[in-house]
Amino acid sequence: MPEVQINLEPLVTVCVPTIGRTVTLRTTLESLKAQSYSNYEVLLLDNASPPDTQEEIARYARTERRASVLRSTVRLPMFDNFQRGVDAASGRYLAFFHDDDVYATDFLMEQIHLLEANPSIGFVGSNWKVIDGDGYPVGNRNLIRSTEVWSGWRYIEALFALGSNLLPMPGLVFRRDVLDSDTFESAQGAHFSDFAILMRIAEEHDVGLIARQLITLRTHRDQASRKLDIGESLRLRTATFTEYCDDLVTRRPELGSYVKRLRRSIRSARRSSAIWTWLQADNSHGAAASRAALGSEGIDRWLRYGLQVADRVGVGGLLRTRRIQRRIKNAAYFVVTRSR
Repeated sequence: MPEVQINLEPLVTVCVPTIGRTVTLRTTLESLKAQSYSNYEVLLLDNASPPDTQEEIARYARTERRASVLRSTVRLPMFDNFQRGVDAASGRYLAFFHDDDVYATDFLMEQIHLLEANPSIGFVGSNWKVIDGDGYPVGNRNLIRSTEVWSGWRYIEALFALGSNLLPMPGLVFRRDVLDSDTFESAQGAHFSDFAILMRIAEEHDVGLIARQLITLRTHRDQASRKLDIGESLRLRTATFTEYCDDLVTRRPELGSYVKRLRRSIRSARRSSAIWTWLQADNSHGAAASRAALGSEGIDRWLRYGLQVADRVGVGGLLRTRRIQRRIKNAAYFVVTRSR
């Protein structure tokens, strides 16, 4: 009778970075326990969390034989903490369960299935839901029309054209060998550094997209992105795209025409982001800040004037209904992703 080979290594490493959001961490860990896929290890990346969070982590580790705790006694930058998980992981695939988000039961199952079926994929993500700090639903993001595999270059162009990410960083599963020993440590700052990280990976690998909503993201006041005003957010985003283009054409000069196309998208992405924040503004101050965030070119001046008139005559309020917002966002996505 042939000997049966048993693989004792976990196929997936799930990293749980936390800085001390004890209540939401508990919810995140509950969604991890409920996963339909079970061949994983857990690395709890305790980033100098307070005593009550340490107690929650210890309680989970006592009941979960697959869990290990990696504690830092000093607060590390976010991506440095992530890198600790990459360096310690033993799985073929790597996911980050953020301590303020909730993951669907089939989150791992569906994404691992797509990765296993397509060895060319570097990372995979899905559509998502949004809840507020109290757990109440505030929106859905269904930008992905069908479950499929894109070339990395198509993903990069879509990211530039939209000015935002199709796939939220907390909802990704990576093939571990696409992450180097300095992938996250080399990230500059917490704002939009994930764009550059993912684009560098996409230069060499395909990207998987899943149409189901496999993650629920929590939006709250403690998030770094919520502390940026609209103008600063657009400035940093534009700088990220510009620096990426400068770096790409230096590393790969043969892609000069491709980079030129990306550079043309930077200005349109800034405009679309400013218009989208204007659509989402919940008061006149937010609408005015969104208009001010537009650039100085002729088309920007005309757009600013048009949005100002829309607000004066009341059209802006009409356009800010959730149904209209959803239709506009979906139309913008269709134009971006179907234009090639």
